[in-house]
Amino acid sequence: MKRWIAMAAVAVALPAIAAAAPASAKSAQAAPKTPSAALKAFVVPGNGVKITDRLNTSVNAGGYKAGFSTTANGTLAFGAGKVNSHDLKRRWTLSPVFKQALTAEFKKEFKTDAAQIEKLLKPSRTVAVGTSLYYSGAYYADKLPEGKKWVHTKLPAPLPVTNGSLVNVFNLKTYNAVQAVATKKSPGGTLDGVKTTLLQGSITLGKLRQVSDIKQAFPQLTPAQAKIPVTIKIWIGADQLPRRVTTTIAQKQGKGDTAVTTTLSQTTNLTGWAKGVKVTAPPADQVVELADLDTEGLGNLKPWDMSTNSIG
Repeated sequence: MKRWIAMAAVAVALPAIAAAAPASAKSAQAAPKTPSAALKAFVVPGNGVKITDRLNTSVNAGGYKAGFSTTANGTLAFGAGKVNSHDLKRRWTLSPVFKQALTAEFKKEFKTDAAQIEKLLKPSRTVAVGTSLYYSGAYYADKLPEGKKWVHTKLPAPLPVTNGSLVNVFNLKTYNAVQAVATKKSPGGTLDGVKTTLLQGSITLGKLRQVSDIKQAFPQLTPAQAKIPVTIKIWIGADQLPRRVTTTIAQKQGKGDTAVTTTLSQTTNLTGWAKGVKVTAPPADQVVELADLDTEGLGNLKPWDMSTNSIG
């Protein structure tokens, strides 16, 4: 359940339920010749970018509509060739039927009650620095000692900041692949204070799976699923850095009154590419260790299992 695709799986089941920027990035230095080269050159320690991301999933079954959306915004800081820390605020919005389905799924998988799931969906903030993760939100609020605002835990590996991504531009293999299928190029207007070029193209879900992080979310695809088109748009700045990425998947099953259309769309804005970006841990006197909390009744679901930002 760590990725948006787990939520999309719930979406597929819904019909049955229903029936029932800074100058540093814009300098006069010679810009790299390709977007991939520009990104590779910029994703180094000390640099970073601001992100706003929105993922929407909707299901239309015979005129009945349900769905959810999740948003994330904050700062990403880079290490050598990757995002190695982030400070992100998140929130969820679910339709009633979708919330019902999600609650049932989470209660079954994580032994988490409905009240805690409700808290899980409230606005939250995570700060990740290496393998250290800090969480602030409603999920643990009534478990915190007085004066504490953050829960800290150590993870086996840095929390992937790409869990919710269909197209993660920080994965150069993915980024190269989606540029290669861009069949249309046009002026993209001004974003983040720079003129952009809009690249548009389409790739099948099967081919995207072969070159991207979504392989973990899609362990298997049926032949029909592998042929589903993923529509991609990328706005590239004059400095060759990406400013916006949109992806859309639409799948229609059945005909007539029994037709079901599931649509997933994601928009990620990347702005303020800059040097001197650092994500810092919260004040130590506001932090309590997860291991020191009484988590009885919470089940085995952790809020960071719900990470769903795109590039973030």
